[in-house]
Amino acid sequence: MVSTKVLQTGSQVIATIDIVISVLSCISTFFLISLTMTYGDSVESKIQQYQIDYPELTEIFVLGRGPFILSLLCVMTIFIFYFFLGRYLLHATYEKSLKKVRRWCTITLVIIITRAVIFIAAIFFTTDRAIVPSYGIVGFLYQILSLWFIRLYQERLRTDQDDGNKIKVIQDLYDLEEQRQTHFMANQDFHK
Repeated sequence: MVSTKVLQTGSQVIATIDIVISVLSCISTFFLISLTMTYGDSVESKIQQYQIDYPELTEIFVLGRGPFILSLLCVMTIFIFYFFLGRYLLHATYEKSLKKVRRWCTITLVIIITRAVIFIAAIFFTTDRAIVPSYGIVGFLYQILSLWFIRLYQERLRTDQDDGNKIKVIQDLYDLEEQRQTHFMANQDFHK
């Protein structure tokens, strides 16, 4: 049986990895947006020039630079959300808050289900099938394993909380018995 401390530390490592990955992803997305805004015209002309050799690049710019930049901003917003979700998990693990860990698990489960639906839709609606399998598989598997590990931590917190409640009940009963005996002794001394 793995200790609470090990699960807590593992959960903090997962949260830290989430934070670092989201920061690096935000920086790289910002860099890509900057490059697209600065050198977009020359990139578009090069893509048109090599359209036959690299058709997937042509598909990226098919609607122009504006929608491409807008989609990158949406991706950047997702990375910012992941950053705050990682921070939330980190604080939840430091506080050993069962409620916050449970909330993180729920949000992550919704994200995993959403990613699975998008992945399945991409398989059916994307023309280039070679890109689909590699799209986000590693991140998807990482999220599933992270959720599994954090759920172990959540169960341990619940068990520890239940054990703590049992100990508190026993302590309360002990205190009550001690008060009763003290009161009984005081009554006997009073009657003497």
